[in-house]
Amino acid sequence: PKSLRAAEADGTVRVGADDLERLLGDVDRLRIESLDAEALEQAVEDGADPALADADPDTVARLVGTTAALGEETEVTAIVALELTDGLVRIVPRDIRLGGPDAPPLPESTQSALRDRFTVDVDPGSLPLQVTPTELRAVDGVLEIRGSTTDLVLGAAATT
Repeated sequence: PKSLRAAEADGTVRVGADDLERLLGDVDRLRIESLDAEALEQAVEDGADPALADADPDTVARLVGTTAALGEETEVTAIVALELTDGLVRIVPRDIRLGGPDAPPLPESTQSALRDRFTVDVDPGSLPLQVTPTELRAVDGVLEIRGSTTDLVLGAAATT
């Protein structure tokens, strides 16, 4: 059998809401939504952190799920920052509301109590083919992690 050597290769892993829900633990019926600049501006007008108006829409997402809050199961909406630092995937809440995105802002103490439920740090570990993560974003209801590798060998001479 023959082999093929690629000097550079790029790939994408798609992480669905069910997979992310398992990482979060205390959140059910999770949805992942993309946001555009207009949605971020609207969130700021509705009381979110003003810094969100300057955020790159490719680096944020809206997570919506059900969790226990204030003593009962309720829908929670979180605008999260999607970060990729030193190969570590981080999802960090920037604005949390009970109910939909039009709900009023929560006091900081309540947001702080819910923040841990929507915070995720994932070490992708040794990805197949020694891929280095380069981009993290929300697309079509999933999180996409893009990566690249060099000197990729496919075929008979490939090693795992």
